[in-house]
Amino acid sequence: MTAPSKQRDLPRRSDWLVRHFFNYVTGYVGKRMHAVRVARSNPLPAVPDGPLIVVVNHPSWWDPMIGSVVCRGMADRHHFAPIDAKGLAVYPVLGRLGFF
Repeated sequence: MTAPSKQRDLPRRSDWLVRHFFNYVTGYVGKRMHAVRVARSNPLPAVPDGPLIVVVNHPSWWDPMIGSVVCRGMADRHHFAPIDAKGLAVYPVLGRLGFF
């Protein structure tokens, strides 16, 4: 018999901090990238109501930035992103941005 799993709460996000981070990232990405494109090998599905998980194909510090830009179109949702535990320990403010 396995022990019941402990449910972990998501980090306490700061909506104010997230909003300002999104504004900063939009300008940062806009100055450094020409475009953000989505491969169209298949039609994009409609964004469903309820929880949505987006998976990127490689770890990179650009991924959360691009994700932030894309998420601006979904302002009614709360966004969270995984990060290496060591990185979160070094930069605990990222927990207030929704990193876990």
